Amino acid sequence: MGIEKVLLLNLPSFSDRRLCREIMGGFGLEVGGSLLYPPLPLAFAAAILERESVPVDILDAEALDLDAGAIEGRVREGGFTLVGLISSLITLRSDVAFADRLKAAVPGLRVFLTGPVIHLYKDWILRHSSVDFTVNTLNDDKPLELVRALEGDGPRGLSGISFRSGQEVVHNPDDERSIDLRELPVPARHLLPNERYFIAGMDGPMTTVQTGRGCPFRCEICAYKHSQGHVWRARELDSVMEELEQVVRGLGIRNVVFRDITFTIDRKRILELCRRIVESGLRFTWWAETTPNLVDVELLARMQEAGMDALSLGVETGSERVLDLYWKRKTLGLPETRAVFDACRRLGIHTRGYFVLGHPEETPEDDRETLRWARALRPTTLQFLPYRELPPEIDDYEVVDPALMKRIRRAYLAYYLTPRNLLGQLAQPKLLLNRVKRFASLGRG
Repeated sequence: MGIEKVLLLNLPSFSDRRLCREIMGGFGLEVGGSLLYPPLPLAFAAAILERESVPVDILDAEALDLDAGAIEGRVREGGFTLVGLISSLITLRSDVAFADRLKAAVPGLRVFLTGPVIHLYKDWILRHSSVDFTVNTLNDDKPLELVRALEGDGPRGLSGISFRSGQEVVHNPDDERSIDLRELPVPARHLLPNERYFIAGMDGPMTTVQTGRGCPFRCEICAYKHSQGHVWRARELDSVMEELEQVVRGLGIRNVVFRDITFTIDRKRILELCRRIVESGLRFTWWAETTPNLVDVELLARMQEAGMDALSLGVETGSERVLDLYWKRKTLGLPETRAVFDACRRLGIHTRGYFVLGHPEETPEDDRETLRWARALRPTTLQFLPYRELPPEIDDYEVVDPALMKRIRRAYLAYYLTPRNLLGQLAQPKLLLNRVKRFASLGRG
């Protein structure tokens, strides 16, 4: 067989509601005008393909505002023989429909679907579309393995790959290994329109950086367990610093969001990373995400010294009863959590609190306790997320219950429409406008 020419493609949302495919563990989330992240999984895969001299490009059609016709033209003109689409649960049907259209428009083209949770729905995808392959993204080198198989004897027996052979759907064994992150190259950002990525609250272009994967906490609602697993692994700090050098000095990007699920899980490692950032002279603003039980005052101070401006913290609930039900081990008790938010405030670190509403065993009093707790913690901003579980079958997927969305809308109003919080929002008009837009879209479709 011939040499494959590969295009890795991030599709537009095909909607007036911008969706981000890779966040929420691959569940995906409506983000509106609040952010546009680079498709980091595609950038890692492209870097591995380039390292092995495979012709590859990335087309971020979302960032470039390309419609379906323009994407088809790019694929045809580029002479690509294999296209990989990143997908998510909430975009799966539209992504599959576009794959069908693309294959009809470009005869002979082969298409694979990838994404953090796509392997859970591989049978549905291959039986309800013309997609040729599904690729489990637990290992970034899996697209390379697929390319080598297509250039050789074919994908039969290749772990982590499912495919259609005529009318037959073939599911190869799962890939039991987990890629050594120390062997990952720096993501191929030279293939991305880096000047277009943004997030509300950061001035100027931004990008995302991932230093580690996996999380030992076993929260029942977290989709990341399917895409990253419960074993925490880390990249070498030398590689992380090389990447930050490229981002800040090479590309001139001075805003970074670290995309580790639990950034501070290895306290000693993060202290060392902060030391290296300070000593390197790199000047950039960065945000991270973790849980309250994985930070302390000294660590927060060192992170701020190294440029951290904001920290997202998974609080989850204000109910001790619910906390014991399904977030055992992950979070501190309520008084200890409050001490973390107070410490951030003293250090001038902005905070985002994540709270989840709608667990089947929650009561109205649990809701009230969560709202009271949010008010007591006083995060700079917060997000009330609906309790969601990945459905076992794609046909079981449903939009959020309207009654739950009504509860979430009420929670936002009750939190922000207090004198203290309202004054804080008026001091940030751009963020306030974005939050109003997000609030107006809650519960649609």
